[in-house]
Amino acid sequence: DVCSSDLGYFYSAILLEGARLGGLRKKIASYLADARALTLGVSKRISVDECPVPEDEVLRITWEILLERYSEFKNDLGFKCLLPNLQVRVGKNEIRQVLASEQSVVYGSYRMRAARRFEI
Repeated sequence: DVCSSDLGYFYSAILLEGARLGGLRKKIASYLADARALTLGVSKRISVDECPVPEDEVLRITWEILLERYSEFKNDLGFKCLLPNLQVRVGKNEIRQVLASEQSVVYGSYRMRAARRFEI
């Protein structure tokens, strides 16, 4: 059983392991980081609220299914396939480690991410 005070470290360890393994594991870890950002209201890469297809056509998939069958879903993520939100309680002692681990799985340059963040 994971203590709630250790969830930030656990989340961070998952991201760092995804970055270390690379490839598909890093991609899934980047989606985890995006899901956390989306839950906090700051992600623009994947969206849950503004789905362009009717609700009855939306497929909600789990992280495990995404890892196992990524090639089937990769083109539909954010459109027909929605990922679950990810709520991670991060304590003040964990913030630096969590941000560093999220940085290790983010794709693209800092300037590109910053520019996208402020698009209107």
